[in-house]
Amino acid sequence: MEKKPNADMSDIELLKRLAILDLVMKGVSQGDIADILGVSNATISQMFPKGVLKKYRGKGKADG
Repeated sequence: MEKKPNADMSDIELLKRLAILDLVMKGVSQGDIADILGVSNATISQMFPKGVLKKYRGKGKADG
């Protein structure tokens, strides 16, 4: 069965959000992520429910 283009876009969007969350957890700033992606800081914020990025910021950093 062939996938619909919209379903593929949803998969891509989900992967993008997971990658952004991974970077945030590693301590990369939201502003740096926005610059890399060529979007505004507000665009990154709007991709997640309120408080999610703040909650997970730096949580994946290695102790050292």
